[in-house]
Amino acid sequence: MKRLTRLLVAVLIPLAGCAPGGSVRPGAPPSEADVGSSTARPSTGPKSERPGYEGELSPAEQELREQSRKFDRTVWEGALLGVVAATASRTDVKSVPIPFGFVVVGRHAEPPAAEAAIGGSLGALAGMYVAEKQKRYVNAEDQLNAMIADVRTYNENAQALIADAQTVLAEGRRRLQAMEARARQGQATGEERVKERARVLANRKVVDKAAEGARDQREMFAAARRTFAESKPGTSTRTLELELQAYHRNIDQLDAVAQAMARG
Repeated sequence: MKRLTRLLVAVLIPLAGCAPGGSVRPGAPPSEADVGSSTARPSTGPKSERPGYEGELSPAEQELREQSRKFDRTVWEGALLGVVAATASRTDVKSVPIPFGFVVVGRHAEPPAAEAAIGGSLGALAGMYVAEKQKRYVNAEDQLNAMIADVRTYNENAQALIADAQTVLAEGRRRLQAMEARARQGQATGEERVKERARVLANRKVVDKAAEGARDQREMFAAARRTFAESKPGTSTRTLELELQAYHRNIDQLDAVAQAMARG
């Protein structure tokens, strides 16, 4: 249980100071604006995201790092576990809006299942995710629509990340071309060339990590769809399947951009 508390604190503290307060009401669905919202501002990112590169980042590179954090498994898993805890408690507490609904900032319950799922199998997370929807919404159609909305939100986030990554890729190619031209004229040192290539590889690492987290999340959503379909055999999940297919394509595009960055 202590591990769950530490994980939720890590996710909540950066958000609590800037997100509006609210309350979790039994049976009340989150608004569209509450799903997948983010108020964080771009930063230069930790040095661990810039292996071999210690220079300044462009606005596009900063935005790439900020957008990529939405797909970090620690972040989205912590968000999911927070919502499970909030739904289980059903008390009037302060909360902040993030993907999957509301995460509790104040007092809340910590189900044993949530602790067991930390860093555990995606199947366990999927089961908790479906159970949370079933507890929040009485109607099966509302449960399904809530899952569709979550996947659609991450598809939109993925498309934004792809656009950011493509912008960073184009910037990197222009810098490399200019650097090579300067090198041919004897105006660029070998150290400068190494530094620029390290910058490109650092950007690739950001995209690779985001794609890895997105793959895990998509697998979790797919397992949740199967679980829901088994429990509600009379309800079509075709729309959710289409969103999952789109998510798969978006991840493939992220992989393609990362490979292009590797080629320089």
